[in-house]
Amino acid sequence: MASRVLLILCVPSLFFFLAASTKEYPGQPKIFDVRNYGARADSQRDNAFAFTKAWNEACQWSYGRSTVYIPSGIFYLRQVTFSGPCKSSITFFIRGTLLSPRNPYAINQEEWILFKYVDNLTVTGGGLLDGQGSYSWPLNDCNKNTNCRTLAMNIGFAFVKSSKINGLRSINSKMGHFNLFSVEDFNITGVTITAPGDSPNTDGIKIGKSSHMQIYNVTIGTGDDCIAILDGTSNLDISDVRCGPGHGISVGSLGRYKEEKNVQGLTVRNSIINGTTDGLRIKTWAKSVSQISVSNFLYENIQMINVGNPIVIDQQYCPHGQCDSPGKYASHVQIKDVKYNNIWGTSTSKEALKMQCSKTFPCQDVELSNINLHYVGRDGLVTALCENVGGSIRGKIVPANCRRRHVPWETTLQLAQMDLQEWNEAVTPSHINSHGTTIRSHIPNWRRPTNGWVKCNVDGSFINGNIPGKGGWIVRDHNGRYEFAGQAIGNCIDNALECEFQALLMAMQHCWSKGYRRICFEGDNKEMFDLINGLKMHFGAFNWIRDILWWASKFEQTQF
Repeated sequence: MASRVLLILCVPSLFFFLAASTKEYPGQPKIFDVRNYGARADSQRDNAFAFTKAWNEACQWSYGRSTVYIPSGIFYLRQVTFSGPCKSSITFFIRGTLLSPRNPYAINQEEWILFKYVDNLTVTGGGLLDGQGSYSWPLNDCNKNTNCRTLAMNIGFAFVKSSKINGLRSINSKMGHFNLFSVEDFNITGVTITAPGDSPNTDGIKIGKSSHMQIYNVTIGTGDDCIAILDGTSNLDISDVRCGPGHGISVGSLGRYKEEKNVQGLTVRNSIINGTTDGLRIKTWAKSVSQISVSNFLYENIQMINVGNPIVIDQQYCPHGQCDSPGKYASHVQIKDVKYNNIWGTSTSKEALKMQCSKTFPCQDVELSNINLHYVGRDGLVTALCENVGGSIRGKIVPANCRRRHVPWETTLQLAQMDLQEWNEAVTPSHINSHGTTIRSHIPNWRRPTNGWVKCNVDGSFINGNIPGKGGWIVRDHNGRYEFAGQAIGNCIDNALECEFQALLMAMQHCWSKGYRRICFEGDNKEMFDLINGLKMHFGAFNWIRDILWWASKFEQTQF
């Protein structure tokens, strides 16, 4: 009898405990694992229904942040749309691989995976989106067929606010990779996007009708634009981008449709563009039907490595022969307040700077500052083309001799002053002209090192990126007596500054092998030594400086 009474008393207590343990509290996060809704990582079964069901429940969770979780494995998806609004912040965590259909016509929407009408969304997890685009690229004839069928992009975001993408990978899209339309307060970081350089129309990130966005620390190499910025975009900040192969960072094309909106407030900085057909490009249709403006742009601290056309403004854009009379029309898109500052590197075309602005709406307030671009070929010197451009020039500009057509007299005068300044610097003995780049020497006379030290004078020889760079050095003691000398052929590198870094590294290694431990390294490239000593910053020199400082730590004492 006593045991019965105890059982009766315990059962209500058990129900109370279970009820209490499943109670939902405000602020309580919850994970919605797609496997609990029937998803299977077998790379064959369509998981769209299971993913959608998990999303819908997570979207309605109102007690705190919810997370849709896709674990490791390969999950096949035919197509899927995740719609809001949601009741709380939501994370879409992809750890595994999402696999698209091979057949491009199996997807009947613009994006294979689409998020729309969602706020406070985070897409993260380090997972992979595989568009399996290689089966679709032979069907893409949009370069010659204006009525071509549009294929699906890998992932899209429409009408999404206060959200971010972090640590996602996307490969081999059928057309583009990321499509962002009408998003606001949106960040993209830590993303890697890849497709072969000859894959058609595989833009990395395409943005339109969007505002207040940040894109940073991303790597993009595709067969089209790394980043394409379309009409209606404003307040976009792009930094720390590694772009290439592809078509560079592009604004446009603009002006083709009546309903287009202005593009304003773009910053692109601290980035590397490598092996692309274009670098920084603004393009507007010659026969434009909308009168919009492109304004308040800043391109700053950008390295070009073997880029076809590093700086381009093309207001005569008319691809694939779609204009009945090329040159007959003038674009109605107004370009103004565009600044290019500290753009350097190599061009695979002679015309490294090309600005062909509208004769009806000439470019206004275009500022060039510290441009240093060199042609890698041997059949001539680097040149520039300027048409209908008004603005100003600051610092040293290479190429300086613009083939000027319809250029306002103020700009012509400034260009002439720059030509004169360059000539004066080239013939002044206190300067050293190194392969077309004038560098002020900071060692007009050899100076003795401290007693017990030796001094190594080092120099590099650079012709172009297709020929290995060379280095030479000579070591003397504190009395100036010759100790030894060396020379070596290094790797093919991209510019004269890298050649100097390479020569210094080879000299340091040689001096170490000879047993010298207290040594002063000296050369005629002031920029390199300022970078090593932390007096300047150079985005593209980080790896060189790291290696040099590592070798310096092996000596007892060093000076640069």
